[in-house]
Amino acid sequence: MKGLILTYIISYSGMVAALRYPLIGLYVFVGLSVLRPQEIFMFAGDMPNLSLYVGAATFVGWVLRGFGTWGMGRARVVVWIFLSFVSLFVISACFALNTAVAFKSVLDFSKLVFPFLAGITLIKGEKEWRPLLWTIVLCQGYVGFEQNLNYVRGFNSASAGFGGMDNNFFGLSLVTTLGPAIALTLVSRRWWSRVVAAAATALILHTTLLTFSRGAMLGLIAVGVVAFVMMPKRPKYLAALLVLVLVAARLTGPQLFARYGTAFASEEERDGSAESRIVLWMDCLKVIQQYPGLGVGPANWRVIASSFGWPEGKSAHSVWMETAAEVGVPGALALLLFFG
Repeated sequence: MKGLILTYIISYSGMVAALRYPLIGLYVFVGLSVLRPQEIFMFAGDMPNLSLYVGAATFVGWVLRGFGTWGMGRARVVVWIFLSFVSLFVISACFALNTAVAFKSVLDFSKLVFPFLAGITLIKGEKEWRPLLWTIVLCQGYVGFEQNLNYVRGFNSASAGFGGMDNNFFGLSLVTTLGPAIALTLVSRRWWSRVVAAAATALILHTTLLTFSRGAMLGLIAVGVVAFVMMPKRPKYLAALLVLVLVAARLTGPQLFARYGTAFASEEERDGSAESRIVLWMDCLKVIQQYPGLGVGPANWRVIASSFGWPEGKSAHSVWMETAAEVGVPGALALLLFFG
C-alpha cells in the first residue's frame, strides 16, 4: 500500500509541476516507464494510465515552453537520422499488411519518440541531464532489488521477464542502464552518492545475470569493452572496472556459464533455442527480399510468423532482422545509423 500511495503522490505532483516545468514531468514519466509500478505494486491497487496522464501534462508544458530549444549543435545529425526512422516507421504502417496492428505499434512507439524529443530540446547541460540519469539508475536499481528479493525467496522471477518484457528484452533493458550506473559510481562527488550508485550497479548486474539471457550477456561484454575504451586510464577507474568484472564472474555460477557458453557454440553444439533463431533470421531474410522498401509493417512480423510455421506472435529475437522485415531496409539502416 505504501508503494501505491507513493506512486500516486509522485505521479500527480509530477503532473502539476510539468505544466510549468516540463523537465520535471519528463523525469517522472521516464521513472515510471523504468519502474513500472503497476507490475511491482500490482497487489496494492489499480494504477491505470498514470504514465499517460504524466506524459500528457509534460506535453502541454513542452508546448507552453515553445517546444524547447532546437539548437542542438553536433547532435543535430543524430536527431534528424532518428526522425527519418520515425518517418519511415509511420509510412510503413500506412502500407502494412495489417494496418490495425501497425498503427497500434505507432502509438506505442510515440511513447518513446515524445520523451526523446522533449529531452533533447529541454536539456541544456549537466544540471538537467544528471537528475534524469539518477532517475533511470535508481528506478532500475529498485527493480533489480525486487528481483533479487524474489530470488532470495526462492523464485527467479527475472528469468520470466518483467513488465510485459520477456527475459531477453528485460535483460537488455538492464544492460542499457548498467553503463550510466557505473559512470555515476565513478564520477559522483559525495561518498554516499557513490555508495548508492554502486549498490544500484550491483543490483542491476546481478539481475541481468538472473535473466539467463545470452543476448544480455553479450551486451554486458560490449558495455565492459566500451567502458574500458572510453574511461580515463587512471588506476581508480581501471580498479573499479576490474572489481566489476570479478563480481560478475563470481555471480555467474556453473549453470549460467553453461547457458551463456552456447552463444558461441558451433552449429553441431547449438541448443534448440539458438538453432531456431538462425532459422528465424533466415525467414526474416525471405520477408526482406519480398518487401525490401517498407517491409510488412510495424509489429507485422509477429502476425505473419505463423505462415513460416512459427507460433503466431513469435519474435525474431533480433532487433535488426525484425526491423528490416517490418519497416524495410532503409528503416533498419536509419536505426543502425542512429545507434552508430
